[in-house]
Amino acid sequence: AVARLGARVDRLHARERAQRQAQQPQDHGAHERDACRDPREEHRTRLEKAAQTVRADPPELLRGDYLDLLPSLLAERDSAALTVVFQTLSTVYLTDEQRARLSSTIEAAAKEGPLAWISTPTPEEHGQRRGDYPLEIAAWPGIARHISARMNVRAEWMDWVE
Repeated sequence: AVARLGARVDRLHARERAQRQAQQPQDHGAHERDACRDPREEHRTRLEKAAQTVRADPPELLRGDYLDLLPSLLAERDSAALTVVFQTLSTVYLTDEQRARLSSTIEAAAKEGPLAWISTPTPEEHGQRRGDYPLEIAAWPGIARHISARMNVRAEWMDWVE
């Protein structure tokens, strides 16, 4: 399912590029200008679109230590719905004991109802070199924790693992 999701995302990005190219008038100097274009501009544009989405439907924000908050939030969840817990690089700031506590919290909650886990664990957690971050996915019941992809710290590239 994850590989299909990755392929679908790749197709969507290719379709978006093709649509943008089709909408633009032919400009034979575009290649030279693209070579000089600031690559951060596309990132800023995507970030602004994301900010507009959040402004339109703001999420509830909670203040506190997520290791303390997560158990009660998971206990209060709707047992008929899949709850997704994700973290991106936050575990790099945790001690080994805190990472073990997080893992225990997730695994205990998985016994109580449907749960999915999406994580970019620290390279040390999986014996990887710096700069090569794994994407770990699990879903209970049925899909054990496994590395689904590898990427750089900003997800500028992602290689799906078969």
